[in-house]
Amino acid sequence: FQSSRTLSLSQAGRGGAMLNDSITLNPSSMAFQPLISLSGTFNWVDSGNNYNVSIVDGKNQYFNAGVSFTRRPGLDFFHVGLAKKISDWFSIGTSGKRFSTRANNSPGVPRDIPNVGYDIGNSATFAIPFIFPIQVGLVADNLMHRPEMESVFGPRQFGGGVKVNLKQIAIIYADYVHSFSNFRKSYNNYSGGLELALGN
Repeated sequence: FQSSRTLSLSQAGRGGAMLNDSITLNPSSMAFQPLISLSGTFNWVDSGNNYNVSIVDGKNQYFNAGVSFTRRPGLDFFHVGLAKKISDWFSIGTSGKRFSTRANNSPGVPRDIPNVGYDIGNSATFAIPFIFPIQVGLVADNLMHRPEMESVFGPRQFGGGVKVNLKQIAIIYADYVHSFSNFRKSYNNYSGGLELALGN
């Protein structure tokens, strides 16, 4: 699932995903956000209407967690993310995802996929307190990488990103991801984005 915010940033944000986007982009980012957040999203991306609701608990003293549910035409997705802050500058995270089909003949549902599928991912985030605070995130996603699941979950991915906060005026994101497909040569993805603060 890609939120409106992630889409507007060209799908960047692995260096320090914000709020509920951290569940799918980089779960370890939840450990640097001491808040509770509930989000609901509706968009028209990917062959029809997409509905998403998610919640993040970043205030638990033992670990941080988030759950996301997405409904697409013919498909339902659950994402679960867990994070643990190891120190003031380092956190780790893990994620699991599950899909289930509601109707294999629905538009947008890939053919020849199982009725239920699973996959996992892991991540880590480093916070570097320079003059401008910098976060660096590393992500490994779709580690099981079964061929019959790729049309739903996508290829196996290793990558990361950088997030630079310019004194609360602007936030710069830059990501790099290397994808390993079961059906084509591996390839690179580069993305970046900029957020500007319009008020205090």
